[in-house]
Amino acid sequence: MRNAFKYILTGYILIFLDIHLIIDILPDPIGYVLILQGVRKIQFNESQLHPASIVATLLLFLSIPTVFINPQLFQNQAEEWWGIYTTTMGVLDLILVYFLFQLIKKVVDLLHSSQLTIRTENTYKGYMVVMLSILFIQTFLTNLSEHTATGFAIFIILAGVITQITFLVFLRTLQKQFPYNSSGDFLNLKV
Repeated sequence: MRNAFKYILTGYILIFLDIHLIIDILPDPIGYVLILQGVRKIQFNESQLHPASIVATLLLFLSIPTVFINPQLFQNQAEEWWGIYTTTMGVLDLILVYFLFQLIKKVVDLLHSSQLTIRTENTYKGYMVVMLSILFIQTFLTNLSEHTATGFAIFIILAGVITQITFLVFLRTLQKQFPYNSSGDFLNLKV
């Protein structure tokens, strides 16, 4: 279980950090592969694919263009398809986090920790409220004056970064909840 959260955390770090030197040196598709690996290690019902696995696989293939195309180059002269693409990726990423939280809630129930259950619920609610608000506000930015849109954009960026960092810290906290067993392997709590 500890290993599963390590994969998910590392995957989200690769997705969160965007460093382009001709190509993305921390490619998003590798991040989605790691998230997919982590979800597969946690899955409770092995006969069916968890929805998080399906969405992570979809994002894996849809994120391939971001390896070769630097999204910051298209911000002011963006093609219409690029705006649709980035919005779709944002919505799918939010759906992935939703399904991940559903899986995380099941894992936290196994730990029987009321404090961790409350923290999971609060992190889930906070993440969803902030990220849905960002998606909602982004749709209206093009209709605002440049000065107003800049203020909203700065607010959105700061709120998004803080929310993503909070999510990463939460994943690290979950990873630390599972100790190594005596053989050096990670505990595996499949039901």
